[in-house]
Amino acid sequence: MIIRQQHIIKGQVQGVGFRPFVYRIALENNLTGFVQNTPKGVVIEVQGTTSQLEQFNTDFLQKLPPLAKISCHEKNTILPKQQEETFTIIHSIQGEHQGHSVLVSPDVAICTDCKNDIFDIKNKRYAYAFTNCTSCGPRYTITKSIPYDRPVTTMACFPLCNDCTKEYTNPLDRRFHAQPNACANCGPLLWLTDGTEQYLQNNKPYPQDQHILAIQNQAIQKSIELLAQGKILAIKGLGGFQLAIDAYNENSIQELRKRKNRPHKAFALMVKDIEQAKKIAYISKEAEELLCSIAAPIVLCPLKDTNLPKSIHPDTKRIGIMLAYTPLHLLLFSPELVGATCNAPQALIMTSANQSGKPICIQNRQALKELEQIADYYLFHNRDILIRVDDSVCLPLEKSLEENLPQSIYLRRARGYVPSPIYFPKNMHYENAVFATGSFLKNTFTFTKKNEAYQSQHIGDLDNIEVIEFFEETAKHLQKLLEIHPKKVITDLHPDFPSTHIAQEYSLQKNIPLIQVQHHIAHAYSVLAEQEKLLDTPYLALILDGTGLGLDKTIWGSELFYLEPKKKKHIRLASLSPIPLIGGDKATFEPWRIAFALHKKAQENNYLSNKDYFPFAHNKKYQKELELCEIMLEKNINCPLSSGCGRLFDAISALLGLCTHTSYEGQAAIILEDYASNSQLLETIETKIIEHTNQQERIQQQKALWEIDTPYFYAQIFQYFKKNHFSTMSQTVTDLAKIFHLSLIQHYITILHSIKKQFPSNTLIISGGVFNNEILLRTFNQELKNSYTILFPKNTPVGDACISLGQAFYASFIEK
Repeated sequence: MIIRQQHIIKGQVQGVGFRPFVYRIALENNLTGFVQNTPKGVVIEVQGTTSQLEQFNTDFLQKLPPLAKISCHEKNTILPKQQEETFTIIHSIQGEHQGHSVLVSPDVAICTDCKNDIFDIKNKRYAYAFTNCTSCGPRYTITKSIPYDRPVTTMACFPLCNDCTKEYTNPLDRRFHAQPNACANCGPLLWLTDGTEQYLQNNKPYPQDQHILAIQNQAIQKSIELLAQGKILAIKGLGGFQLAIDAYNENSIQELRKRKNRPHKAFALMVKDIEQAKKIAYISKEAEELLCSIAAPIVLCPLKDTNLPKSIHPDTKRIGIMLAYTPLHLLLFSPELVGATCNAPQALIMTSANQSGKPICIQNRQALKELEQIADYYLFHNRDILIRVDDSVCLPLEKSLEENLPQSIYLRRARGYVPSPIYFPKNMHYENAVFATGSFLKNTFTFTKKNEAYQSQHIGDLDNIEVIEFFEETAKHLQKLLEIHPKKVITDLHPDFPSTHIAQEYSLQKNIPLIQVQHHIAHAYSVLAEQEKLLDTPYLALILDGTGLGLDKTIWGSELFYLEPKKKKHIRLASLSPIPLIGGDKATFEPWRIAFALHKKAQENNYLSNKDYFPFAHNKKYQKELELCEIMLEKNINCPLSSGCGRLFDAISALLGLCTHTSYEGQAAIILEDYASNSQLLETIETKIIEHTNQQERIQQQKALWEIDTPYFYAQIFQYFKKNHFSTMSQTVTDLAKIFHLSLIQHYITILHSIKKQFPSNTLIISGGVFNNEILLRTFNQELKNSYTILFPKNTPVGDACISLGQAFYASFIEK
């Protein structure tokens, strides 16, 4: 008996070798029918006997291409067709402005087969810098619209040669409909320039106004030689330009820091393969899985090679490391393939090519202009990058003892992961589409399509016009790809954030409601957004970060909430008692100001005497500013109150003399954690928790019901510091850094025990940028995992990059 089945497949099924996969298993099972890309997904119709169809269905589930991700699979039996003799792949149906149910794949690291092609001297893609197939290569960064076909990518301007056309049109070839497919005869061109102008006649197809030093593989050969000489190269990569130098050249590192105005923040390394990575860093099982994954992110690992200059990562023992993830990167480590006469560097510093605070460059002429004072040479190609995407960054978590921890913490989610969706809990209904604009720092935005959340790549801090334009361009592009029309726009409470202004303007333009969600509530909902199911029972949420405007108009950042998410209700249970930030935002760049404010408050409360001098009081460098700060405190001039946990880390780091001035966000806390990791102490200091009795009044005012007495906490650290000041100083600081971490944890555990009867819950949400600190994350988990089911972020960072996801989920769901 002949049966015909129709399958409609939704998800990441275009540009991943899905149709040729279906074609192959259909032929293997002697079926007729077709497969076709359509706006509603990939449509498959297969016709044959019952046993043939059963085997097809088994093969379909067991042999999916590695990049394919199915979000929905509908299967129906339909009427058989007469006189159908073959199985075919039908041309895609365009569906612009009609909506669709397919996903764009993220950009994917080079696969093993393509690596083999590059190293096979008999292969036509031997040493070819743009080798790819349906299992690897550029996707999101070159895609203009859906369905994903070559004419709607930036490869449209490269006509295929005869050999590549045969591959592209052969369903049994792994390059069948690989949209970026090309070879040296028909693909993108590569050239090296020093950035100077030189007008030449008949220089086509290369630019006629650039001084070109070498082309194609000679350009790679020359680049290797320049890197070995200590030069700084700007290299056009997958999602933007990167600055590359020899990681073992101290002079190059110092010059790059000087030119990029990046005095302390760590650089990431790129190496050829996992074997080289293991020579430089200690690579755990979890780290190796991440490094060798198709996403190929930067992975933070403990340093092993003591010959590596400390100036690469001056504030931490970890080193960020990634494997070469494009053919071009791989060739830079393979001098024998391109005829270079010197050895390639064992490791390259590979960092985003941009002026400080601006988005990475994606266009050749933009790079020449913006990197003029940074790069010595430029390795260009002419495959356009449509959308800029930074490298992703992950911190792996070894799970031998604590199986409930996630595999890793995302510090930045971008290349390799975006725009794959995050799926909301299944037991709720959702709005058709919403748009969430996120926060100010480490911004991302999120669009939704019912239960699918599409979080953008890392946008950055919205503190200049170029980053805001990057936000707007990327949002416009992603909305076009998704073909959606949001019914709500959601943003932060802060009235001055650019993301708030964008949301307000969008609301007016589209005539849709504007919803504002408090920063730390959004943190909590970002974790709930990733759960299989949203519970009826209440949750506790511990959100520790640096700053976020609170519902009482003060700055929050150390929040313990009692949440009833289905009712969208919360109670602010606990926080640090607020402290003044002398000079406002300036205090975050000069943490000694926060330490001084805490010192004065401790003296006011008689936790310290007036004879307990502030450590910098007799330092001439600080005397005038300390006098001014004291006046500002007394008269409450530009001293906003903050309960931010990150600010307490800043203060203690400054008190201990570790970091009094910062050059990047989180620097003081990173150094404090690094010192704490060297101590074996398990000691804590005395706790003082303020329990407020007027609970109903404080609930109405959005004030915390319990507060950790921050000046008292500071005073205890100070007294320990003072008592041990003349012992081995480095050991005192190391131990105090550890005591601070453990005491902070113990303070919150004490509160959690205190509230259990009045605010019972078995589930604890963990989020906020402070939890990038592995000591805090692991110790909280170890101490509380037997008392609570602990929920961590899974596919989004713990820091402010998760805010847009939480905003979107908060405004999207409707109880079934």
